Amino acid sequence: MLGEEAVQVFRRRYAIVNVWRLIKAPVLDTPLAVCDARTIDATDLVSGEVRYPRRVGDIYLALHSPLHSPLHRWHWFSAMDRHEAGGVKQYDSRVNGVARCTPHPAFDHPGAPEGLPPKESIEARCLVVYH
Repeated sequence: MLGEEAVQVFRRRYAIVNVWRLIKAPVLDTPLAVCDARTIDATDLVSGEVRYPRRVGDIYLALHSPLHSPLHRWHWFSAMDRHEAGGVKQYDSRVNGVARCTPHPAFDHPGAPEGLPPKESIEARCLVVYH
């Protein structure tokens, strides 16, 4: 997507940050959840493939295992309004000393009332290049 500039960008430290918000609100049935990156070990993650119309990308998927999952600390945005936004670091190329990624699914909230309209949301991915 960056063309020839990609060679220069990817020699530096870079990160991918997602900004997510609702189009209609509030969301009660399937809120956004984030896992505290400090509770994720590299062995909890596997690489997955994401296919786009013109390219193939990679994404980390969090494993659910009896060994690691109890250590994960999850938080969610309850009744998030369309005037609020969530930011999530999806990836950081730096290997040590920073959170490398943040698992961030939506989940079916067991306390949600029946018959809610489906969630409508939008997300933007931002490439952050450190100098």
